[in-house]
Amino acid sequence: MVVCAVKYETAVFDLDGILLENGFLTHEGKEAVRLLIDRGVHVIYSSGKNYWYTVGGLSFSHLLQDDTVVIAENGGIIFYPSNLRKDILNDHGPSIGEIARSFKQRYCSYEGGQLVYMPSGNRVWEEPKETIFTLFPTVLRDIPEMQRHLDELIHDTNAPLYTVAHSDAIDTVPKGQDKGRALEHLERQGTLSLATTIAFGDGENDREMLSIAGLPVTVANASPSIKDLTRSRNGIVASKRCGLGVLEAVRLLL
Repeated sequence: MVVCAVKYETAVFDLDGILLENGFLTHEGKEAVRLLIDRGVHVIYSSGKNYWYTVGGLSFSHLLQDDTVVIAENGGIIFYPSNLRKDILNDHGPSIGEIARSFKQRYCSYEGGQLVYMPSGNRVWEEPKETIFTLFPTVLRDIPEMQRHLDELIHDTNAPLYTVAHSDAIDTVPKGQDKGRALEHLERQGTLSLATTIAFGDGENDREMLSIAGLPVTVANASPSIKDLTRSRNGIVASKRCGLGVLEAVRLLL
């Protein structure tokens, strides 16, 4: 396809808040992906989730293609479902493991086999991952205090990590690990060209990929700073949210 004299060959989609709304793939998001695939655009998916979780969802939704590439764990892993190849892009795994153990020993207990955040007494779920430490509290108001405790542990141990708070979870991530770095890795491998790549994102963990892709696209539910970034790079800010906004942008591009 040709947009503003540029032939875009690759589209990278964040999942939560872009193709997914409240954890479910929207009909409009799926239609947008199909429109691009039908035009010969190589579609890549980028998520903070574990790669097996993402691949399972794509397979269930009939979006898994022979050339599908999955950027997982906020850029820490690139997975190729067609041949089960996995590239791990950081070497800070021990730091993540140490912070996870320290946090759970200092601030958590186990009750009935489930993790409990002791300052509030509320349960919390740890999402299984290889390169980042992710906690989902059952009570969302625990997130700011949990982030503060994690930041204190990182500071005290001088670990090369940082935290990212989401609406429903908190990630602890190695410094230098992000979706933008993963795209640069794919460009070096010849999988894509950044200049001819469209990136769809809505959150702060999409910032780096939106900053380097040829065309950034975001939606109405994006954070204000992500909308500002997208506008500053002459990208597209859709008027609708989630899948509806993605479909709006794709139709504009086509």
